[in-house]
Amino acid sequence: MINNKIIILAIISLGVSQLAHSAEDDFTFEEDVKVYSPTKLNQSLHDTPASVTVITHKDIKKLGLKNIAEVMRLVPGMAVGVTTGNNYQLAYLNPSIGATRRMQVLIDGMSIYRAGFSRIQWANIPVHINDIEQIEVTRSPSSSAYGSNSFEAVINIITKHPGDNQGTYAEIYGGSINTKEAYIGHGGTLRDTNYHFTISHKENDGYDKRDDGENRRDETDLDSFNLRATTQFENAVFDYQVTAVKGVLTLNNSDPARISNSDQYVEDYSVNLNYDHSLNANHSIKFHLDSVDGKHEEEWTTSYLALLFTDEMRAMHLANPSYASTILAGGMPSGGSAADDQLAQAVFIRAAGMTNPGALDNVVGEINEDLRERRTTFSIEDTYVFSDSVRAVTGIGLDYNELESQTFIGGEASFTKYFAFSNLEYSFSDFVLNAGVMIEKEDEVINDTLVSPRLALNYHLSQNDTFRFIVSKAYRTPDYMEQSRNWNYTMTGITPAIDGTTTEALFYFQASATNTLEPEEILSKEISYYGVFPSIKSSIDVKVFHIDSDNLIAQKLSFFNYNPDNLTNSKRRGGELEFHITPYSYLEATLGYSYLDCEANHQFEDSSLCSRHSGFANTSYKFDNDLTLTAAYYVSDNISGLPYHRTDFVVNKATKVGSTIIDGSLIVRHYSEDHGFTVNETTMIQNIYDDNTHFFAELGVKF
Repeated sequence: MINNKIIILAIISLGVSQLAHSAEDDFTFEEDVKVYSPTKLNQSLHDTPASVTVITHKDIKKLGLKNIAEVMRLVPGMAVGVTTGNNYQLAYLNPSIGATRRMQVLIDGMSIYRAGFSRIQWANIPVHINDIEQIEVTRSPSSSAYGSNSFEAVINIITKHPGDNQGTYAEIYGGSINTKEAYIGHGGTLRDTNYHFTISHKENDGYDKRDDGENRRDETDLDSFNLRATTQFENAVFDYQVTAVKGVLTLNNSDPARISNSDQYVEDYSVNLNYDHSLNANHSIKFHLDSVDGKHEEEWTTSYLALLFTDEMRAMHLANPSYASTILAGGMPSGGSAADDQLAQAVFIRAAGMTNPGALDNVVGEINEDLRERRTTFSIEDTYVFSDSVRAVTGIGLDYNELESQTFIGGEASFTKYFAFSNLEYSFSDFVLNAGVMIEKEDEVINDTLVSPRLALNYHLSQNDTFRFIVSKAYRTPDYMEQSRNWNYTMTGITPAIDGTTTEALFYFQASATNTLEPEEILSKEISYYGVFPSIKSSIDVKVFHIDSDNLIAQKLSFFNYNPDNLTNSKRRGGELEFHITPYSYLEATLGYSYLDCEANHQFEDSSLCSRHSGFANTSYKFDNDLTLTAAYYVSDNISGLPYHRTDFVVNKATKVGSTIIDGSLIVRHYSEDHGFTVNETTMIQNIYDDNTHFFAELGVKF
């Protein structure tokens, strides 16, 4: 259960409210919050077909958060698992350690989800946290608006508009675990164009040790660039964004025969173009084009038996893996076909003839897990207001994906997804009806046509009280790696050369996909209440849900154990609470809680990230000298088998000298436990800090 720290924070909030304060309106309370993400229509939270968590730039700043994945701890029901210091696994109401592949993440409408390899690279998201205006998290299946991998939730990161982000801001940040960050941003205007660009650098050492005492190699060293600009025409806006991220993420390589560890060299680029044209007061059309190019290089030195790089041994494994395993164990295989016996005989003859190196001598060489993934998305959206009661957005588009990896797919591949969607909002009497549907067709990966509907009825009990009733069905198509993987390792620079001449050869073992997987399915039923109480400046969102998921692909796909199937199903039931209160202009507090009951026929869908109780609480007080104190507490009773408790204290002071603003923060962060993550069905590794209390300082200047 969540302990008494949340209650203590609430008592602190009430007690500190009696202290001296300024009459300045420091914290504001919005009675009618508007969001875009659930339906691609600007809507009040009273009209949305889902519960939506809105996290603003001010929230992020006062809490001293510098990492987008860590910001997600402010979302009820979101499990944030830290596999290493530079790698996260996030899951919304989904205990699977691979659940990130079931969420959509957007930056200003551009998806950063890597559909080919089912990844979101949280460490190198191409936007600095200082440039975020707000984050909208739709806590409900949203395939009807965003497609098949919006299976659980949609995280929409909205950056500051260049017109509202003028001037120059520089910041340095550093502290424990050798954290060093630098940021400089500048915004200006050229005729009808507002622009803002950012250059930033971040590095840290990650965790100190594993539970086996080995040093944890999980350092981060990244540089990034982001430019966003908007050009205003008479009846249109052209919004364009360019990003680049380059650097190194160090890794603890899992190859048991490695001689050297590997580092992942990251090089990611993106272009995001949006042209929004207003035809008249009730009708607009939007053209969207984005292109993402991600290149990751990872190479290391390893050593294996020379026999494992012969054509004969590979042919034996591909024909009869059991025979190959028996031979490598020193036994004589039997029980197979005559062809299997003939291949086994060829292996023995080949082994007997190998000298310098011999069959059982080790050779040394380089292997890699290099990959490149490029995606281009084009869409057209038409938004029309039919009347005061009816409006709709309809769109069509395509995603074109290109993959390159000699290791994972044996070369190059491409696939295209075509989609069409529509979301209708109809208001009548005290009700709002939201009806949405997405139709998708993919080639190569899966040939089915998927239809993802959502229907929601909102009842306005009063102007400030709304009940939502929501039913949605969503799909997640298997990614290319799950469906069509051809996983091989090629060793280069083999020393000594096999037969005196061969310095490059394939490893005998191969992991191949069967190309028979079906889409994962989810059926979600939700009832929620959203209430706003202007008299005490507070709001509450309470939700209960029942989710059935079928055809789940639960396995962790490892090289020597690659057997994905659709045999897993799960049921999840529970409730969520999100509460905000700003009783005074100098005091505000937020509370979030989630109860989740998981039931599944596979461990990874039943317990990996299934926290029965999780939540957060924070409170901020602003004194009359622009000094802000914030206390925050984050808790989860199960992150891959271990509880998570963290307490943060943040002191922020802003000073204005002429037209220059100097802003400084001190952050104290205390972890109550080490952090664990599950690496397979039976093994859990803990990440350990030498000191569980961390200190950070931040200094920024705006002029």
